[in-house]
Amino acid sequence: MLLKRVQLENFISHERSELEFDYGINVIIGPNGAGKTSILDAVSFGLFNVHSRGKKENLINRHADMAKVAVEFSEGGIGYVVEWTIGRKKATNGVLFKVKDGERSIIARGGERVITSEVERILGLDKDLFMNSIYVQQGEIEKLVTESPANRKQIITKLLGIEDLEKAYQNMRDIISEYQRSLDTLTGELKRKPVLENKLKGIKEKLEDLGRSLESESFRRKEVEKELAELKSQIDELNCKREKFKELTSKKAVLETTITSLDKNLKEKEKELKVAEAASEKVESLKETVAKLPAMESYVELLRKLNEKENELKWEYDKLERVKSLTNKLAQNEESYNSYVEKNGILKQKREERKNYEGAEKELIRIENQLRKDSEKRDELSEELSQKLEEYTQILGESVTLENIESILVVKKDKVEKIKEGLEERAAKLEQEIGGIREKIQDLDFKLSKISEAKVCPICGRELTLEHKARLQEEYEKTQRECQEREASLESELKKVKAEEKECEKILDRLATIDSGGIRRIASEVDELNQKIRQTRSEIEELKKKVRRLKEIDDEIDRLEGEIERLEKPYQEYLAAKLELESRPSKDEIEVSLEKLEREKSEISKEVDVLSKKLGYKPERPEEELTDLRRKKEEFDRNLPLAEKRNELQRQLFGLMEELASKKQEYQEIMAKIDALAYDEGLHNKKQNEFDAKMQEKISIEKEVARLNGEIGQLSQEKESCESELRQLSEKEREKALVERFVKILEVIRSAFHKDGLQKLIRAKARPLLEKMTRDFFERFNLEFSDVQIDDDYNISVIGPAGVQSIDQISGGERVALAIALRLAIARVLSEKVETIIMDEPTTHLDEERRKELVNILNSFFREGGRVIPQMIVITHHSEIEDVADTLYHVSKKEGLSTVETEVPT
Repeated sequence: MLLKRVQLENFISHERSELEFDYGINVIIGPNGAGKTSILDAVSFGLFNVHSRGKKENLINRHADMAKVAVEFSEGGIGYVVEWTIGRKKATNGVLFKVKDGERSIIARGGERVITSEVERILGLDKDLFMNSIYVQQGEIEKLVTESPANRKQIITKLLGIEDLEKAYQNMRDIISEYQRSLDTLTGELKRKPVLENKLKGIKEKLEDLGRSLESESFRRKEVEKELAELKSQIDELNCKREKFKELTSKKAVLETTITSLDKNLKEKEKELKVAEAASEKVESLKETVAKLPAMESYVELLRKLNEKENELKWEYDKLERVKSLTNKLAQNEESYNSYVEKNGILKQKREERKNYEGAEKELIRIENQLRKDSEKRDELSEELSQKLEEYTQILGESVTLENIESILVVKKDKVEKIKEGLEERAAKLEQEIGGIREKIQDLDFKLSKISEAKVCPICGRELTLEHKARLQEEYEKTQRECQEREASLESELKKVKAEEKECEKILDRLATIDSGGIRRIASEVDELNQKIRQTRSEIEELKKKVRRLKEIDDEIDRLEGEIERLEKPYQEYLAAKLELESRPSKDEIEVSLEKLEREKSEISKEVDVLSKKLGYKPERPEEELTDLRRKKEEFDRNLPLAEKRNELQRQLFGLMEELASKKQEYQEIMAKIDALAYDEGLHNKKQNEFDAKMQEKISIEKEVARLNGEIGQLSQEKESCESELRQLSEKEREKALVERFVKILEVIRSAFHKDGLQKLIRAKARPLLEKMTRDFFERFNLEFSDVQIDDDYNISVIGPAGVQSIDQISGGERVALAIALRLAIARVLSEKVETIIMDEPTTHLDEERRKELVNILNSFFREGGRVIPQMIVITHHSEIEDVADTLYHVSKKEGLSTVETEVPT
């Protein structure tokens, strides 16, 4: 795998950064805390979703809600890009692209499991192999060679996958136990086989007994069915006679009812005929009297009309008198009416004029209150403005006004920020120098701890004498004391710088409280209130004028209302008389109506005289005579329909007598047929009872047959179930034999995974291969060593001019070279071909001398001896590493954000 590009957006301290990697040594340099390791976190997260920041939310810049990472790499000459989107409250999503001829095509999309598994498939290595061989984390470049042999063996064993073989050995025990439990289950189930065989034999015997019983009951059923057929024939014949008997009996009953009904109708018709004859006599006696009724009704009607005309004449004369009275009242009140109308018109005008001034008093009170509130608010704001200017004068240390506050604030803030930046730069330099001194002290501690056991000088390679050891120890201790004194001095200076930096921050915090815009807003609000107060005072003067005019109008309205009140009664009398006259007819119209009514009265009187002559007399009590005539007319009308029915009733009476004689003859014939039929209901019931008894016997036999068939069916199912279960148990016998053989095979396989089996074989083959590749890589560093040896317990030693030496006896630079060679060897063994190695701060804990050695090693590794691997990425804060860079990036941080700049290596 070769890394080509990494892009970071809102990732940790990087707002937007992009780095391109090429063949050779790619160096990323910058001070501690600048954001260098964040770049490697982006690479490891992009490829395998691993990072050194704890929670995924820690990967997102604190000023953003979402971060993005894109890593471009190639494998086997094919380009790939993996992109991740990380949200604070959303799931992390990724997309993996394949790049061909500049065109992207998606090959995977989803979460960590989907993308990471696809990346592992493409690269042929997982995150553990990546972190332990390709990616050398900060401070761990020598970890693999300085670990104890036991820990080193455990790490390499894990990387080789031997630990997985041991897990497989342990896990297979559970698998075999599971199959053993299956065997126990099968053995338990097979114990049922003899029981089922005995049960099947008993079922077959029961089925034979039930078959014989079923045959006997079937024969009985046939005999009973013959007897039932005979009885049914006899019953059918009796049923026919019964139906004929019922039919004749029914007709007999109908005739008896009909004859009774005809007798009754005949008697009723005779009564109706007598009533009709009496009604006929009554009609003849009333005919002449009833004929006078129309003339009497007309006479009474004319008398009613004559009375109405007399009443109408009286009403018209009354109306004529009322019209004359109303005309006189109009003349009396006309002057008062006209005066009322005139004054009421003036009153309406005054009320309309008053509307223009209504509410002036309330508005005057409201505006005066508003003026008081605005004045109070203006005074409060003016006081607040003065206090703010006084407060800001104290903060800035010089007198400020509305005009100069912004310029003074900008100058003051720039001055403090420049001082703070200078202090931050000084603090960073001090921290870097303190880090270098601490690394040197740690190296001196290491040398002092090893010098008593060392046999050769770690600097010149000569054999160490006691005098030489004492001199070296004295030099190391002196240098260590000087470093510690220098560290204490730098720590003290750093503390002072930090204190000054905090003081600058406090000043900036106080300056941040100054709100020049707020002061301008307050001043603007005071000006607006002054303008509003002037306008309000002008409005108050106008309103006072309106209030005075309103008082004048109200006085005039009161005077007019008093005068109108005095004229109200004559006005209302005039208005009422006028309205009534308008609703009544005129005097001339009333006089015409009177003449018409007099003529109509005369004509009606003449008609009354004519009707008196027609009646032959002048009725004294016409209303009573009319009532008597109407009563007689009702009696006449009531008897007339009955008299008209007399002839029809005589005809109906004769018809009923003939029909009654016919029905009595038919009744005699029916009685003769019933006697001839000779139907015996007792015999019929006897035969029916015999038939029902035989039918019950048949039903009983059929129930028994059904029961026998049911038992036979149930036993047949049990027989089939037993036979099926026996067949299944036979299958389980064969299954048990197969499982027993499979368990034996699994036990053989498990024994192969034992630590003395395949595990031992892999360790035996891997160690010599690892030793050879470590030797091959180590030789490329051009050091004075001829061989590297790794024993079965993974103790490492080198052979050089001084003979066989352990790791503790070689210099720091040589240990770094050996560590790099061992890591490359492990990566080559596990992943066939390593194209990239990543180192994060490989110079940590290395003094200046060792850093120079590392530079020389990298030079020889990548240039003088030819490139062993195509690409190396190094993160460092030491400038010496720039000398070996093919590609160089500088990382710095300002205001909490990291920036990346490309530089051309010198």
